[in-house]
Amino acid sequence: DEFVILFENISDELAAATMAQRISELFTKPFSVGENEILIKANMGIAFFPSDGNDPKTLIKHANMAMLRAKEDAKNNYHFFRAEIQEEITGRIEMESNMRKAIDNGEFFVEYQPLVDAKTEKIIGAEALVRWNHPKLQIIPPLDFIPVAEDTGMILEIGEIVLKSAIAQMQAWHAAGYDDLKISVNISGIQLLQSDLEETIDAILQKTGFDPRYLQLELTESTLMQNIELAAERLEHFKAKQIQISIDDFGTGYSSLSYLKRLPIDSLKIDQSFIRNIQSDESDKVIVDTIIAMGHNLGLEVVAEGIEQPAQKHYLQQHACDILQGYLFGKSLDAEAFGALLRGEYTLRPDTAGSDEEAYEIEQALRKYSKPLKISF
Repeated sequence: DEFVILFENISDELAAATMAQRISELFTKPFSVGENEILIKANMGIAFFPSDGNDPKTLIKHANMAMLRAKEDAKNNYHFFRAEIQEEITGRIEMESNMRKAIDNGEFFVEYQPLVDAKTEKIIGAEALVRWNHPKLQIIPPLDFIPVAEDTGMILEIGEIVLKSAIAQMQAWHAAGYDDLKISVNISGIQLLQSDLEETIDAILQKTGFDPRYLQLELTESTLMQNIELAAERLEHFKAKQIQISIDDFGTGYSSLSYLKRLPIDSLKIDQSFIRNIQSDESDKVIVDTIIAMGHNLGLEVVAEGIEQPAQKHYLQQHACDILQGYLFGKSLDAEAFGALLRGEYTLRPDTAGSDEEAYEIEQALRKYSKPLKISF
């Protein structure tokens, strides 16, 4: 819910900030609703008359823009209107409009990044990564649109597009003889909380005929901790279907490890921030070694992402990491190019990959296979 509070005789930001803090303190304790206690967070946007608008409509508009900024700020729950906020919010509104059109026009598509067996260095699957091919702006990076998609709820539709496309494509590869490959799909917190998520995935599996044993859902620690009880219920449903569950960005989120024994998970993915300096940073080495050992002791598979250098690969192989992922083995590719990779029409050379020159050669070799691939559903 949103509402407006009008204050008279407050003419400076210090007085307004003091009032905002007093209002914020009212929300520090939970509200009793029947037998339940609900904790509510208040986000506030502040605009002054007449500097930020000389009519009610403009003032409310600018205060609302400042409130949107407050929602994005993890530290402060109130913000003052600034001219630059108007520019950013206008850009955000345009992004939302373009995103809605993109969903309707089929501009979102899936690319596939190889998952490689650490022992054999052969491709054993792929992670599905969403991409946006804008008709004018070309490829828009996920970091630019995923946060907006989550805030607006459009991540639900985009997430379903990814699930349908990735599962249907992997089923096509299975039918072509690559029947031992698995597909890993990211699930956002908003998706996990949706009551029809199980039905959506079940329907896709039934329609495509895809073997659920080769589907893996990736969730971050923070996503799971939003509602641990509901997460456990959802994941138990998927486990009953033999769908695999992986914890993404492991080690960067929730501080307690107790959820590892509460949730039916199959694998841990070590965050790339621990891999980046693994050759030189002793702390990173200890953390990575500990995660691998802990994962194996719990009967879990361990995946490392963000591998870009041969030295990183060798270290992880020596320390019994199970699956490797990163630019060293290939960037994300569209379906046609990934298919060419599977067919052996181009083979990555991980022992020499990693340089800009090698990356360019790989890109050029795969470019001829990069054609849009449409899968009807």
